[in-house]
Amino acid sequence: MNVLASLRAPKVGPFAIFDLATAFAGMYLLAPRLGVTRERALWATIPVGVAAHVLIGKETPLNRMVFGPGYPVAKLAVGAMAFKAIKG
Repeated sequence: MNVLASLRAPKVGPFAIFDLATAFAGMYLLAPRLGVTRERALWATIPVGVAAHVLIGKETPLNRMVFGPGYPVAKLAVGAMAFKAIKG
């Protein structure tokens, strides 16, 4: 097992803790350079990730939940995060 695979091994459900932590840390650190508050950047992390994976054509467990049948809580949660990121 390579290093990245071992870092991504711990999961909460289908989601790798390492992926979530690096996404949130990256947005937190980039927020000042992007000209947005850190709070808005953190709210935008998951919706931006979903959009980025759709744009590059990478299927992920969350994208399957958001765009597939069922999982209304996932759809609502990502939508609420996007709303909070936009409206503050």
